[in-house]
Amino acid sequence: MTHQPEFCRENDERYAGCRDHQESWEGQLTIHGLWPNRNDGSYPSSCTNEALDPALLSDLSSDLGSKWPNVKAMSGSEHASFWSHEWSKHGTCSGLDQRSYFATALGLLLPTPPVVGERYGSVVTREDLIGGYDDGLGTAGGGGGGGGAAVLVCKNGYLSEVRVCYEKVDGSGAVGARMACPDVILREDNCGDQIEIASFDDNDDATHSTTTTGGAAAETVAIE
Repeated sequence: MTHQPEFCRENDERYAGCRDHQESWEGQLTIHGLWPNRNDGSYPSSCTNEALDPALLSDLSSDLGSKWPNVKAMSGSEHASFWSHEWSKHGTCSGLDQRSYFATALGLLLPTPPVVGERYGSVVTREDLIGGYDDGLGTAGGGGGGGGAAVLVCKNGYLSEVRVCYEKVDGSGAVGARMACPDVILREDNCGDQIEIASFDDNDDATHSTTTTGGAAAETVAIE
């Protein structure tokens, strides 16, 4: 899941979706992708040549535009270029048909902890943020050692992405229950104890220390 204000901060708000953003993006992360992963940290990619047919997603288009946006787009129709990329690279390896892949990802998008909206343009503690994704999986999370409820990815100290993990149902391609992220995903965590929450008006850089950690390996499907 992506924090769009940070993406726009990194890119000096030059994209259309940054200059005319949806208010909900200030407090709710959006989908980056639904990515099948292997136990060793590698992942299958571009498994078929099946092109995305946007017509199959017509009844999902409103939710996709809000929850899986392409902020680089100059018009609503250009959101589909991002969806096409994610389908070609990851969806074709999921075992799901096109509509099921996107509907599943929409259903897996977790509510962003309220602290992100409350501290918009300010700073949150790692403990408060990771605790909002706990769901009984352990609040220590990635960089805290043990746990694995979520992986926090920062850029120059700013929250960029949050990654959570799900089991994969063998043979069907379906996504199972949420699980603690395995070691190879936990190592992607690089946020420190104090995390900047960017705003759409924030173009200042900051640098903070980062930490990494490990955990137990398992089969996973990650939504990012």
